[in-house]
Amino acid sequence: MSDTKSVFEFRKGARKPLYDLKESNLDILLICFKMVKRSDMPEEQKGPPIQVEIGEKESEGIYSNFVLIAHSASEFIIDFARILPGLPKAKVFSRIVMTPQHARLLLNALEENIKKFEDRFGKIKVMGKEESTKGLGF
Repeated sequence: MSDTKSVFEFRKGARKPLYDLKESNLDILLICFKMVKRSDMPEEQKGPPIQVEIGEKESEGIYSNFVLIAHSASEFIIDFARILPGLPKAKVFSRIVMTPQHARLLLNALEENIKKFEDRFGKIKVMGKEESTKGLGF
């Protein structure tokens, strides 16, 4: 584990060196391991706490301002890319391949966390998307 920057233990009171994650915010991480949220599982099925390692390189993260999504009957492919203004070309920096079930769980986790974010910080404004407050084009 020499290239490992940190290990997270997801249980109450555990030390979390990089992030202060709470069980209710673990949906996105848990979809890799379970088809249900850990907090919804019966105590006898929970087992030991989940440990997630994050390497030095991965802990830096990758910025993306452009996403390409493709799918087949058995998988979703999500490419995270960067596009620069004025250039007709984007470069993919990360590709995630997942089952349709995990894609649905990811969508649910994103919706839940966006709602929590907006409840705390206000509605996220998306450029180019006007809210339809006008009736009949007036």
